[in-house]
Amino acid sequence: MRQAIKTKYIGPTDTTGPMVSASYAGGSEFLPWDHSLGNEDNHWAAANFLINKLGWNLYNDFEGGSFDDCYYFVAIPKKGEK
Repeated sequence: MRQAIKTKYIGPTDTTGPMVSASYAGGSEFLPWDHSLGNEDNHWAAANFLINKLGWNLYNDFEGGSFDDCYYFVAIPKKGEK
């Protein structure tokens, strides 16, 4: 089954700084916002964290883009894989 990753900016609160969430059908991760990166790079970093944690990078490359206030990343089989 193929899944997508959705990332979203989470603004700061009284107790935490800004974060980016990376979610998929099985759960989500929250990572601190890296001020040394740009907006899109923060979303890619969060998606890559989740991709590597789940081992999805073994068989897939990923493409992503923004829609509304979120970014979406989808798996593309690596060449030679189904």
